Amino acid sequence: MDNLNDSIPQDIVAEFILAPLSGELTNIPGMVNDSIPILRNIGIVNTYQLVGFFLSFKQSEQSSIDLFNNIKISLGSVGIVTNTDLMIISLLEKIDTMIPGFCDMSEIYEI
Repeated sequence: MDNLNDSIPQDIVAEFILAPLSGELTNIPGMVNDSIPILRNIGIVNTYQLVGFFLSFKQSEQSSIDLFNNIKISLGSVGIVTNTDLMIISLLEKIDTMIPGFCDMSEIYEI
């Protein structure tokens, strides 16, 4: 069975991680134009707010897999279902560089 590591383009994620974080949602790998109005409807208009949204899911003693799944379920519940794995992975990787230890990406890639 394939895992996320097999389906996520690591070069695109690495480029995003190394670049400065911009406010443009379209700069996030996996973000599709159809998702932007949906995010705006829930009050997220830039990348910084989306980072805050992701941070709000972090619970102490929570596995990284649960963090990933909870974010994915929440995005899906508002209608964001296209390229969510790539988008979530990219942003979690970026957050983990800003907040080391925020999540264990190796655990997520094994999903």
